[in-house]
Amino acid sequence: MPPAIVWSGLPRARHSMSAEEDRLALVRRLRERALAASAHLREEIVPLAEALEETGTHYPALVARLGADTYAYVEQWLAQLEAELRG
Repeated sequence: MPPAIVWSGLPRARHSMSAEEDRLALVRRLRERALAASAHLREEIVPLAEALEETGTHYPALVARLGADTYAYVEQWLAQLEAELRG
């Protein structure tokens, strides 16, 4: 079978997948990306931004934590949607 066609960074479903399987696969990929983004922000960006707080620059850390929290919320929301789609 040929590889999946990539569109906007997301692999498109092959014709053999049902619409339900396609939706579930998309939600799963989005959830995994949100989880990875949250982890990256928490592990890499937040510590760098917090180091700036020692010099009196507070907003980068605030924004980095906001971004990590936002991605974490999106990941949880998508996990609930994924569970609903599974039935």
